This record gives sequence, structure tokens and C-alpha cells, in this order.
Amino acid sequence: MKKNNTDIAAGIITGVCILFCVLIVCRMFAKEVLVDTLNIRNEFVSFAADYTWGDQLSDYPLEKKLSGNSQEYVKLRMIYNDAHMEETVDDSKEVVVDISFIHRYEEKINEMKSDINNYCNHHFLFRPYLTDLRMLYARIIHWNMAYARNEGDEYMLSNGVVDTAVAKNVGNEELDLTVKNAAEKYGVNYLFLQYPYRVNYSDSYIPYGVENWCNENADAFLNALRECGGKSFDLREKMFENGWDNHEGYYITDKHWKTDSGFLAADILSKYLADNYDAFKYYPNHHDLTQYKVLNVNLNNPMIRENVNLYLPDFDTDFKFICLENSSEDDIEVDGSFVETLFDMTKIEDGRFSNVLTAYSVSNVGKSLLTEVVNKMENEHSGTILYISNSFSWHIIPYLAMDCDKIIFLHIDAKDKVEEIIANTKPDVVIEAPF
Repeated sequence: MKKNNTDIAAGIITGVCILFCVLIVCRMFAKEVLVDTLNIRNEFVSFAADYTWGDQLSDYPLEKKLSGNSQEYVKLRMIYNDAHMEETVDDSKEVVVDISFIHRYEEKINEMKSDINNYCNHHFLFRPYLTDLRMLYARIIHWNMAYARNEGDEYMLSNGVVDTAVAKNVGNEELDLTVKNAAEKYGVNYLFLQYPYRVNYSDSYIPYGVENWCNENADAFLNALRECGGKSFDLREKMFENGWDNHEGYYITDKHWKTDSGFLAADILSKYLADNYDAFKYYPNHHDLTQYKVLNVNLNNPMIRENVNLYLPDFDTDFKFICLENSSEDDIEVDGSFVETLFDMTKIEDGRFSNVLTAYSVSNVGKSLLTEVVNKMENEHSGTILYISNSFSWHIIPYLAMDCDKIIFLHIDAKDKVEEIIANTKPDVVIEAPF
């Protein structure tokens, strides 16, 4: 009898292993063949390919592409080229490329191993249901512990959301004053913008055993920055004062904050700029929800249960959007309304929302290292912003641009080019907003 039970247990374990192997193979086939090769994208393929891992933001570039001959475009392109002079490649040098069979074989094997590892660890099918089961079990046994103690270790909050632990800074880190020093060199106002995090100071969702010092570290940094004469604005305090919730304000299946949070942050920041800098003016109707159509987006992946909203102006707008790539042939210049320039609505028309990030990336801001938004509406607006950030700015800048003359977005990975850009654009304020 004991032997029979052992055989049954071994059979169950073997069956589960085989099932997961089959799921992995099916998922890779759907991703590599149906999506990437045959370009088949529907609800069934979305489910089979588990799009929470497979989407590429570059799959759908802007379709309304102008020649890029406007004076504003030419000026920005010249600045961009000057700031990248040292990256020019000498074509006269012979480039040797290793195309050996072994090299290609190793690359393919490593890529496959990485794919399988990512799939198994983060995005395997039925994960939402397994997470619900795990949370139910934790509540039954009153378990509220985790083992993430080092910076970068992932852990699960008590609401089932995966977060990343942040170790406490010991005070030996040097401040990166690259942007501040560049702004001051040319007599331009500098402002450091502190984003709110998924967790607050004493978050009840953080299980016992996790060290997450993100807010304390931010406080220490802001204090050190002020001691160096740097000006800062803390969005954490202001957003909480406006009823924002740090858990409701972030997506469950993505590490970005919701588009709703970006909309609120733009309102708060626009007020602050108008109150502290003469060049800016605040228009309440540009940030009034009643003036917008709130479009609730349905994701076509049945494995993701998320609420995604997009805020579309219900009033006349007029913008110019310029997006610069490494090659001028790939540059984009678009004139038109808010939706025609700053948002890529073709994704909505084609139903391409298979995960939260694809909906979040409807904003065209940040699709390259340097973009520019020019406000052509008739309202009085004269302020120019150089905004240095990452993907958390995608849903601040479009709404912040309502009250500005111009916003230039520079990705934080390219901030070593900031001095050249400040020198040539002379913005009214430089905002540095890393996350």
C-alpha cells in the first residue's frame, strides 16, 4: 500500500512537470511563431503567448510622419547632433564580426535560457490564480513574513503585488549633481522632482522580514541636495494631500504608476511652477476631469485583471510633436491635436492592449532619448521646460504641456548630453525626475 502511494505521488509530480513543460513550449511557439513570425495578434494568441512578457513597444511606430523640415525640428536636430559628436563612428575602420557557428549557437542557447528563466520566474500561465491561492493560504495561517533583505530582492506585498526591496543608504553615496551644475552654469533654474513610491513609510502591506527604505533614502537625498543649494519639490506629500493612494495609484501587474497618477501629478506640478516661476501660468480647466473623456481600456489578455484609464481632452488642442532618433531618417514630426500628436490611438482602434504597459505606452513621449512637445494653443503660455526622467514621465508631460510653451524630454540615460541641450535651448526650468 505504501509503495502504491509513493508511485501515485511520483506520477502526480511527473505529470505536473510534464504539464509545465508543455505550457512553456506552447507559450514559446505562440510568441516566436504566431506573434513574431506570422504577426497574428488576437485574444487566443494573447492568452497562449502570455503577452505580459512578450510585447514590444516599438512594434507600432507613429504613422503620421512629416518630412521634418520645420525650423523647430532643424534646430533640435542640430542640438542633438552637436551633443552626440563624440559618438560618431569612423566608417573607414574595418569591422570584424564573429559569425562563427559556435558563436551563433551560444547566443541562441543563452537567449533561450533567458527566455525560459524569465517565463518560469515571472510570467508563467495561471500565475494570477496561483497568487490568489498563495494569499488565501497566508491569510488562513496568519502568515505575514518574507525573506527579502537585500536591495534588489523581490518580495510579495500582503495584497499579492510583487515589489523590490530597497536597502538603507549608509550615507557614503556621492550626490550626482550633473544636471544641477549644468543648469547653474547657464543661469537656468533647477528643480528636482521626487516621485511617490508604491509603498509609504509604514506600509501595512510590507511583510515582516522585508527591508524597504525607499522613502527614507529619498528624504536623506533631498536633505543633502538642499544643503548643496538644490531646489526640490516632493510629489509624495502633495499627492497624498490630494487623496492619492500609493497602492491604488500603481498597476498590479506592472511597476509603473497608473495614467491617473500621472494626470494628477501634472496638475500638482503645473500649479507649483505657476506659483514659483514667472514664466508659467496655470489653467485649471486643463486639469479638470470634467473636461476630459476618461476612456477605460479593456486588455485583451484574460490573464490580467487591471483597471486602465486614458484621459483624452474634450476641448480643442493644438500641438507639435518632434521625436529624434539616432538616424534622422527615423525622426518624427507631427502637427495636430493632443490625440493626434501625443497619443498613439491606433493601438485602441486595433485592440493592441494585451498588457498594462502597452496601454501605458499610448503616450508617445519618451519613445526615444530626445523628444519635444510644442504647445500651439491660443492660451497665454511662455514657459519652457527641459524634463529629464524615464518612463514615469510618459503621463505627466502630455498634461503638463497644456500650460507650457514647450517641453523638451531627455531620457535620464542620456543626461550626459544635458549641458549642450541647456546651452542651446535655454529653458526656464530644468526638472530632474529620476525614479
